[in-house]
Amino acid sequence: MLAGAYALTDRFDEGLREFDALCEDIRRTRVQAHPPGIADAHSGRGLLRLWSNDLPGAAEDLAVALSAADEGGSIAARESARYYLAEVFVRQGRWDDAILLAQLSASLVDDSGQEWMAALPHAVAAGPLAARGEPTAQHHIERSLAAAAAVGMGVASALSTVAALEVAACARDHVAVVGLGRSLRDDPRRQVDERIAPWRASFVEALVLAELVDEAAVTAEALASAPATDVVRSDAARAMVAVAAARGDDDGMERAAGAGLALDPVSVGPYRRACLELAIGRAWRRRGDRRRAVEVLTAGRERFESLGA
Repeated sequence: MLAGAYALTDRFDEGLREFDALCEDIRRTRVQAHPPGIADAHSGRGLLRLWSNDLPGAAEDLAVALSAADEGGSIAARESARYYLAEVFVRQGRWDDAILLAQLSASLVDDSGQEWMAALPHAVAAGPLAARGEPTAQHHIERSLAAAAAVGMGVASALSTVAALEVAACARDHVAVVGLGRSLRDDPRRQVDERIAPWRASFVEALVLAELVDEAAVTAEALASAPATDVVRSDAARAMVAVAAARGDDDGMERAAGAGLALDPVSVGPYRRACLELAIGRAWRRRGDRRRAVEVLTAGRERFESLGA
């Protein structure tokens, strides 16, 4: 909860300093350390590292938290560590591991009757399954939305809605993406930082396809000015490419494409990098710049194929 509070108030660095001190104190006194205390400390730092895009650090912390919670801790501590570790694996492109962990967590939470926890593991499982075209994604997203509605928690509602938006985007249901994106944008209870759950790039692309280019431009500009990691910067570039291409703004499209492609692909992650490459390749192809389009589309296709997407 403390990590979430730091994140929601945009105090990531302060939160990381506090959790670094706490984890160091636990390391020095590990013989006396209480497993639930180890799990809580490393889960908190793991979440802040995840949302700050330090994925190796997040994976290390959440694995420690999961192990400690297995030794002695609540189901909430154990399963939150498990499904957030699955989210790390999603971002890293380790989708087989991510799906295995998320589905295991969803099953354990469902079997325990802990409805208040069910939205998030099902949401994590839905994303990579939808990108792979697996029909089970629909079950997971329906279960996630139902659980979030049942408990009425704002964070659960926001994250399950983000997952539903991405599932709809994978199904090319642009009408649904527009509706879900507007609900996230307009409902104060569903406001979510892009570093925690990125969604606006898919919303912008759906708005462009619906010929709502002015609305897409406003959203893209908001994304471009948001607090950013490389994941968010890549999504902002993708959104700006879509808007500039729709407006015939070649200079703007080239600037956005150049900014996006200059980012470290490892830091962005394979899936979101491939989505950026797809957006740029489409724009270049439609403009008639086929040589560069082939190069960037080939790179994107190879990333998608490596994920089974």
